[in-house]
Amino acid sequence: MIKCIATDMDGTLLNSMQRISEENKQAILAAQARGIEVVVSTGRSYQEATYALEEAGLNCPVICVNGAEVRSKAGEIITSSPIDKQLARAAAARLAEADIYFEVYTNKGAYTIDPNKAVAILVDIVLSANPNVNQMRRHVRHKRGSTTA
Repeated sequence: MIKCIATDMDGTLLNSMQRISEENKQAILAAQARGIEVVVSTGRSYQEATYALEEAGLNCPVICVNGAEVRSKAGEIITSSPIDKQLARAAAARLAEADIYFEVYTNKGAYTIDPNKAVAILVDIVLSANPNVNQMRRHVRHKRGSTTA
């Protein structure tokens, strides 16, 4: 008997529009109705993970920030493995000195010192999860060019 289903988000639960499809939503609801615990496990922060769940009207426990935090269906922190603040500051300073991009996830959200790089990474995630996007973009440009020329 299955007691728990754990699913990643990117490339698994989410579709090309970064949303939970109706089919996946119904599968989760059916599993929950049978008493199966459905858990989302992701590298995303809790806020990023729950956005898609809330949009789909789903309520699941979340293992987030690559396992550093586990939250109940109600959003209560069950376990948390934070990095000591002094150690985090020292690591951030060394990464910045070496010109290495990084993000910091906190209980108040994600932070970065390079917002342009953060956007570029999000675009890369969307493009790598959706290889047809570049083809569609080229097709749209071609169509625009042919109608305006």
